[in-house]
Amino acid sequence: MKRIKKYITPILIIAGLLLAIIFILSNNKDKLDAKAEIGSTKTLVFPVTITSPKYQSLTGTYSSSGFFIPVNSMTLTSDISGRITATTLKDGSMIRKGQNIVSVYNEVENIERQQNAIDRHLAVETLQKAKLDLSKMENMLKSNAITSREVEDQRLAVTSAEAKISTLSSIRKSTTINAPISGTVHKSYVQSGSYLSPGTLLADIVDNSSLKLQIPLLDKDVIKLSIGKKIEVVPDLYPNSKITGIVVYIAAQADANRNFMVEVQIPNNSKSPLKAGMSGTAIISNDNIQNAMMIPVRAIVGSLQDPQVYILKGEKAVLTKITTGHVQGDNVMVLIGLAQTDRIIETGQLNINDGSTVEVIK
Repeated sequence: MKRIKKYITPILIIAGLLLAIIFILSNNKDKLDAKAEIGSTKTLVFPVTITSPKYQSLTGTYSSSGFFIPVNSMTLTSDISGRITATTLKDGSMIRKGQNIVSVYNEVENIERQQNAIDRHLAVETLQKAKLDLSKMENMLKSNAITSREVEDQRLAVTSAEAKISTLSSIRKSTTINAPISGTVHKSYVQSGSYLSPGTLLADIVDNSSLKLQIPLLDKDVIKLSIGKKIEVVPDLYPNSKITGIVVYIAAQADANRNFMVEVQIPNNSKSPLKAGMSGTAIISNDNIQNAMMIPVRAIVGSLQDPQVYILKGEKAVLTKITTGHVQGDNVMVLIGLAQTDRIIETGQLNINDGSTVEVIK
């Protein structure tokens, strides 16, 4: 009996402790379940800012970069033969149209010129004698000393002498080459003492008095241009300078990159001189003013190829698909999908999903 009582007391103590632990755990579980139930009833609210679509007048201004080329340039070749006795063709030298730039000497042609001069002198004397004889014969005809047929034959002799002089004058050999255009000698290929033949390269001549800016344009842009349209050109060397140019060429066919080459001619001046090969930008304005609905680009969700925005309806953000047009600065044109009264979420949309509850902050 005493041994049984000895074991019963510890057992009762342990059982009491177990019951106390079970009660505490059960009580804690009820509290956790209550908290979880309260938490499940709370809704996350995300802060956002909003904007509304605005109508703006767009001129359709866009730009394209390119390089300047000379309006006039050529590779000059010789059309005569002989050895150069004098030339002004030096790299970097300025020449004027019509200026004597090359003088040559050809011994064979020099002999031919001398013989031509002798033949022409004889032909002139022959013509003078034929005219004198014709005058005498016309007087003799009046006194019936000769026939009219003899007079006509003498008139033919005068005509023949005149034709021979004209022929001899036209076959004079040239000893000089004159500049066909004004400009700067970019590169000279000859010097005094060089021997020329027809087709020999003489020099590359570049006229920088006016230049053309070559720019590539896409079909949607080039279709708006026409020959004679005025366009502003900004040389990269002088970013604060704007020069008014004129469209002088529009390619009839696109290149391999689907671009159409356009040339805009501008004058060159001494205050901001330009050279062929320099770069510049053409600023092209569309004359048709368009009134378009615009929203900030940063309000777009996704990309401009598949644009969407969040519209605020009540306290909910509703994801809406739209159709966009041209981007101008920080704004993009909206073609389809929005009304001017819509409230568009501009910032904070990265943290939300379609149907999220949001709070507008200032």
